[in-house]
Amino acid sequence: SYQKPHVIIMDEPTNHLDMESIDALVEAVKDFRGGLIVVSHDQHFITNTCGELWVVGEGKTTRYRGDFNDYKKETLERTAKRVAESVKCLSAINN
Repeated sequence: SYQKPHVIIMDEPTNHLDMESIDALVEAVKDFRGGLIVVSHDQHFITNTCGELWVVGEGKTTRYRGDFNDYKKETLERTAKRVAESVKCLSAINN
């Protein structure tokens, strides 16, 4: 194994960790001098470690121009719109 990696890839690194361990991992990632690719759903971890947000969905990967809170807000608005459209369609079917 290589002692000083240039790139680390992490897949859901905070799963099964308590908050103290997550905070220690956040600090270790901040101190790391190299590239990091993280797949995570952990808002705390992402917000405190990632300088760029890339979103994977619909068969593609896209850089998101904003922070995690912007992404979360946009996603919630898009989801609310889809739910409203579904309710409207279901209401039309039931009437």
